[in-house]
Amino acid sequence: MPQRLISYKDTFQNDRGDTFTFGYNNDWLGYFPLNGSEEGVLFVNHEYPDPFFQHGYKKTDVNPGRHTESPADVQAEQDAVGNSIVHVKRSADGTCAVVSPSPYNRRIYGDRPNLEFTGPLRGAPGVGTSARGAVGNCSGVYAPWGTALSCEENYDGYGVALGTRDFYYGWPQNGGQPEDADYEFKNNKKYGWVVEHDPYDPDFTPRKHTALGRFRHENGLPARSRAQVRPLHGRRRQRPVRLQVRLRHRLQAGRQQQWANPRVGHAVRGPLPAGGP
Repeated sequence: MPQRLISYKDTFQNDRGDTFTFGYNNDWLGYFPLNGSEEGVLFVNHEYPDPFFQHGYKKTDVNPGRHTESPADVQAEQDAVGNSIVHVKRSADGTCAVVSPSPYNRRIYGDRPNLEFTGPLRGAPGVGTSARGAVGNCSGVYAPWGTALSCEENYDGYGVALGTRDFYYGWPQNGGQPEDADYEFKNNKKYGWVVEHDPYDPDFTPRKHTALGRFRHENGLPARSRAQVRPLHGRRRQRPVRLQVRLRHRLQAGRQQQWANPRVGHAVRGPLPAGGP
C-alpha cells in the first residue's frame, strides 16, 4: 500500500536541536543507503514555489485576486524551495518513517545557508565566493564518488517582477531584505549552477561548481569512459546542451579518500574537481 512518508511543512530535526521544514514541489529524489534498502538518507530537490497555494497570490491578469506579495510571502516561498536531506528507516512491519532527530537531517532553503563556489569563476564579479541557498532545483544525479549533484534550472524568474506570467516571483522587489538583490540574474550570478551535496556528511558545505557552466540545468548524466567520468548533459529552453568535463583524476581506490563507512559501498569519495570543460 502507498504510504505518506513526509509532506510540505512537516518538521524534522538534526541531533543539534535544529528544526527544519520539508519543502514544496519535489523533483529529483535520490536514495543513499546506510543499511541497504532498510535504512538510508533521502536527498530531495524542491524545484519551485506555488504562490497561489501558499499564500493566495494571483497573476495580475487574473481577477478577482490578490496581486501583491509581502516580505512574509517571499519568505514562505524561500522556505519552500532548495533541498531536504532526510534520514529514513524501514520498521519490522514494513512501513517506513523519518528518523528524527538524526545527524543526517539537513535543509537547504532558497536563502540559506551559504553555499560555496568552486572553479574558474569563483570570486568573479556577480559570482563571489558564496551564494545564499539554492533555487530551481530540477533533476539531479548520483556522482560516481557517492555525492549528489543537483541542477538549478529556472533560476531567472526569481528576480523578475510579478506580472502576467507564471514562474515570476519578484523576490528582489518584494522580499524586503537587501540581500534579496542576489536573485536579480543579469548582474548577479549566484544561481543557475550544478550544486554538489554529500548526504552522508552533516558538516559538508554544498558547492556550486562554476566549471560546469551557468544555464538552465535540467539534469546531469555522468558516463564512464576509460575509468573517467566524461559527459554531463544539460538542457536550455531553446536547444539541448552537452557539456563535456574531463576529470583530473581517474576514479580508482587510493587516489581519493575512501568512505569511512563500509556499508556505503562506494570505492572513492571527494568533491567534483574544478577543472574546466
